[in-house]
Amino acid sequence: MEGKALRKRDEWNTNKRLTTFRIYMTEENKIRFLNKLDEKGRRIWEKLIKKIEEIMYNNILKYSDIFDKEEKIEQEEFAIFCMEEKDQIPFNMCEVWSYLNYFYIENLDDEFKNLKWKDIIDCGWYNGDSSLAMIEYLQNIWKIYCIEPELENFWKITKIIKQKNINNITPINLWLWDKKSEWIITEWWAWSNLSMNDESIKWEKISIDTIDNIVRDYNISPWLIKRDIEWFEYSSIVWAKETIVKHKPILLISIYHTWKDWFEILPLIESRNLDYKFTLRRWNCFHPFADTLLICY
Repeated sequence: MEGKALRKRDEWNTNKRLTTFRIYMTEENKIRFLNKLDEKGRRIWEKLIKKIEEIMYNNILKYSDIFDKEEKIEQEEFAIFCMEEKDQIPFNMCEVWSYLNYFYIENLDDEFKNLKWKDIIDCGWYNGDSSLAMIEYLQNIWKIYCIEPELENFWKITKIIKQKNINNITPINLWLWDKKSEWIITEWWAWSNLSMNDESIKWEKISIDTIDNIVRDYNISPWLIKRDIEWFEYSSIVWAKETIVKHKPILLISIYHTWKDWFEILPLIESRNLDYKFTLRRWNCFHPFADTLLICY
């Protein structure tokens, strides 16, 4: 298959990513980013950056260096969690990403004990696993608004909501960007590819809007916004300024898709002068750097 959005995914090719990697990966940038993080975030960052540089400059990482002792213990804990919780999770165990979401979200409440939970905006829904995990493990949630553009995924989670009689998850069939528009979409396994127009492929037309508009339209009081929206994290934040300034929600932002996200999202949020603190978390103990989250709290 070809298409503008599909070619975007070729950015994962190591040699092509090296071009932008070198621009951002200066000592000045690394130190500036490191100094903004809390202690745990700094430890994660130092470990990550060592792995990423090894992969980028050598195109390979020795198997013995992929996971350290702490990560191997986490893998063992995850295996135990899967056995204990598999009856509570409405997904096949082959969908390891869903189980990883449940595993890490279970501990989210403990990490932010002083939170007074209100509404949550879950951006990048896929099969609804993260929203369902939040309902299962987090306390005092008002409502979760789930953003998912692809109709197959949208109806899949809608069916689960009805089957489980869940009344505080509201699915929204939209995608996020920095302006209101319409694009076309095609499925790419657990992700989605987007393009402004490509008539050579039969793609489904979807509506795109901003977080600020969605918050106003649905009268949302967000205390947490989670984003894993495949290369659109930075753009979605640009037009969430009103929401971030007014509500100062905790932000869980995937930053591993592009180097721009790694190094420019934190300064963008910091420029709002809202006294956010910053940390990092890994929501995948089976990959060197995927599912790295910047958490603003």
